[in-house]
Amino acid sequence: MTNKAGDRVFVVALTLGNVITPPRFTLQPSNAVFYLGTTARLSARAAGDTNLVYQWRKDGTNISNSAKYSGALSATLSVSNMSAGDTGSYSLVVTNLAGAITSAPPATVTAAPAPVPGASYAYAVFTNKALAYWRLNEAVDPSTNPPAHDYIGGGIGTFGTASLIANGPRPSNSLPGFESGNTAVQVTAPTDDSWATVPPLYLNTNTVTLTAWIYPIGPQADFAALLWTDSGGTRAGMAFGDSFAHSSGQLTYTWNRLKLRALPSGLTIPSDQWSFVALVVSPTSGALYLGSGGPLASSVNSTPHMSELWNGPWRLGYDPYWSPPPQYVFNGIIDEVAVFKRSLSFDEVNTLYSIGRGIVQPVPPSFTGDPPASQQLYAGRNARFQALATGSSPLVYRWQKNGVNLSDSGNVSGAQTTTLTISNVAAGDVAGYTLVVTNSTGAITSTPPATLTIVAPSGKAYEAAVRAAIPVAYWRLNEKGDPMTNAAAFDNWGGFVGRYESNALNGFNLISGPRPADFPELEANNTALEMNILGTLHSYAWATVPALNLNTNTVTITLWLKPATDPVNDFAGLFYSRDGSASGNGAGLRYSTNSQLGYTWNLGALETSQFASGLTPPVGLWSFAALVIEPAKATLYLYNANGQASATNAIAHVAEPWDGTAFIGYDGGYYNGDFPGDIDEVAVFNYAFTPSQVLNLYNAALGVTPSVTLTIQKVGSNVQLSWPQGTLLEANNLSGPWTTNNAPSPYIVTPTNSPNFYRVRVK
Repeated sequence: MTNKAGDRVFVVALTLGNVITPPRFTLQPSNAVFYLGTTARLSARAAGDTNLVYQWRKDGTNISNSAKYSGALSATLSVSNMSAGDTGSYSLVVTNLAGAITSAPPATVTAAPAPVPGASYAYAVFTNKALAYWRLNEAVDPSTNPPAHDYIGGGIGTFGTASLIANGPRPSNSLPGFESGNTAVQVTAPTDDSWATVPPLYLNTNTVTLTAWIYPIGPQADFAALLWTDSGGTRAGMAFGDSFAHSSGQLTYTWNRLKLRALPSGLTIPSDQWSFVALVVSPTSGALYLGSGGPLASSVNSTPHMSELWNGPWRLGYDPYWSPPPQYVFNGIIDEVAVFKRSLSFDEVNTLYSIGRGIVQPVPPSFTGDPPASQQLYAGRNARFQALATGSSPLVYRWQKNGVNLSDSGNVSGAQTTTLTISNVAAGDVAGYTLVVTNSTGAITSTPPATLTIVAPSGKAYEAAVRAAIPVAYWRLNEKGDPMTNAAAFDNWGGFVGRYESNALNGFNLISGPRPADFPELEANNTALEMNILGTLHSYAWATVPALNLNTNTVTITLWLKPATDPVNDFAGLFYSRDGSASGNGAGLRYSTNSQLGYTWNLGALETSQFASGLTPPVGLWSFAALVIEPAKATLYLYNANGQASATNAIAHVAEPWDGTAFIGYDGGYYNGDFPGDIDEVAVFNYAFTPSQVLNLYNAALGVTPSVTLTIQKVGSNVQLSWPQGTLLEANNLSGPWTTNNAPSPYIVTPTNSPNFYRVRVK
């Protein structure tokens, strides 16, 4: 640089450091109306660099934490025991090093008189400590999108511009728990924006109760929503069912990321009258309740329920999954919507309903769900009979055997609970079992009786080999009950009794399984399951079985299959579980693309569901298939008359819960997951087979003598012997003499001070 003499030159170095972003609001506090005596809560959300400092103000004056206020220096302010003096204008100032911002306009907090004590529905909701309560009784013009107030939680909703203000439940409807001038919101299908929208609840829980009163006007469309959210990763709520799921016109619900959707409840909602509806979710069940003028009816789904977020807006009368309407729009009136962040008991729900009716009526016991299922088991296995009942407390349970009360003794336990267990079943346990449930109003007995039958092994080597391998469950699928009646599909080992769906075919229809001469060690009259509607979406031709609750990543699934067509549907299920938990996408043995044998694991990851095994089961030919899951790999096996092959996917595999319903011949999804063909001899093991164990099982069906290993392991204070096939021999001396022990594998031995020696004779 040059400069004239005497000039002064200034060199300025500008260093750009971290630029601090000033605070900004992502959610402003909203106007709210609260019942006197409740805890008012005002919330806001802010973003910006460095630590944000919060300060709430009332009428322009800073608030300090005290017995009245908490959270004065946080994003959420709580005002306890709301009084007239707490009404006013509230604002939040958020500050960081770059400056400060004040919420605007101020949120106006107004107090409303609390419900009058006594036999009023609003007072009952109020005293049950609801999280939110939209009474929908504002005298407003909906065309202006006016607010719909939550008088307990402060969540301000809006009426849709095309919604109507209609009469709510009133004494003139024989519902004296409500005011004579009570109003509600009317939703009109298929009119757009005729519902009400309410703000996020941020539940993030699986202990929650939703309640409302509804008045359907005429028949409803499938999936017409009542209380519903479809935002922020959650799709859940109450709705009408649909014809495909055989729940049309019934009260249903959705939870678990859509995996529990439109299940038949048996609760048919009457048209053109007021009904009380409720959904109670707990970690282990979901219960629906319907009151339509008589005793409260209920339906319980005993499946694990995950936490749902509810962190987006939700609608009263509309599911926004499809846009634009008319899909999923309720046609009718909705009122008195309440949310509780806990699972109300049956008696609490019944009290709410009864107070609306003006009649507190004890409810007789009733069974919900299926009656206790009959069992057909091998001798020595454990039988479990279960039934669920609801009704006013206390409920007293008593199991009976051939009409005679049982007590806990010997091999009987749970005689006065919902689940009866009979261990080590024998001929003396063969009988009919019923459950009697009693409360103050009377008693009810399960019907028909659940029968326990002892199944004799066939004597064939394949069945013996499966039994010796100690499965978790073993469905032989050799029943001759009519599938049109949803006949039972028995698990002779673990007691996981399934059912044939109405379009399935089985031994009743003379469907043959693998038999001699191809497979000499299966029975000549062996039968199988056939999915008789080829390639049809949701054919209802499969078998459904209960949750296995495996919760492991060491699993083996074996079965026989015979495809009837090629190509087989991509992702057609062979044995597949739709999990009831957050894993969502399910797991099991199925097809992959291009008619290849495949599987799904790792929460439905594409690296498993799209694994290309190169194993193609031939059309019209029985094949033996196995899936072996291990922590570091999965191996698929396909053996048939054309040869023996396997494929390994060497990736990590997580534990899958298998806590939802499983399907034989279907993947349980909403896609074309039906398998066109026959399936037989489905077995599940909670450990990983070695390649030799897989081969031995296949060879057992062929009559090929395997190498036999006699396995000995300690079980408690006893010793358990197991072997894949053959006859157990025992002696007191290694040199004999050896005598035949006719015990089946596994065999439990109680140790003594005398030596015992065992070996297995295969032929």
